[in-house]
Amino acid sequence: MVTAMILVRNTAMRAGAVRKFAWSRYDGEKVQVWSTKNKRWVWIPATRELKAHLDGLTRKGPLMMLTATAGKAYTKRYFNEHWREDCGKLDAINEKAANGGEFVKTADLNFHDNRGTAATILAEAGATVPQIAEILVWSIEDAEDCRYLHGLAWRSGCARDRQT
Repeated sequence: MVTAMILVRNTAMRAGAVRKFAWSRYDGEKVQVWSTKNKRWVWIPATRELKAHLDGLTRKGPLMMLTATAGKAYTKRYFNEHWREDCGKLDAINEKAANGGEFVKTADLNFHDNRGTAATILAEAGATVPQIAEILVWSIEDAEDCRYLHGLAWRSGCARDRQT
């Protein structure tokens, strides 16, 4: 489930897309996600965190990246149960990475909060406002509304992109 959390935080994928994510949708540099909202495939650049995590995994099968113990894709209920149970695992990783500093506990967030986090991470990785809007299936106006996003780097990017 840590893989699911890293996928969501770095790509803004919805739960249904995460549950069905296939290895063939990762090419080592970007991931391809089906956007149920606009009915098309979207390529999302892999952040350093996502690339390092996916490259370090052992592929257990060609079809599904995230599988339950039975070797099948997670059902919605099973996925949701494991999501909550495994928030603590990711929090332990983040606590170690914070090295005594502050961090946001995953258990304090709902699933949808990760979409805003993904927007911030993608912006800090150099994605433009139009790219973020396409990935998250937001309007350009919503993406430019920096209330949705966090971090000084993103606000600077919003201002820069509005001027061009």
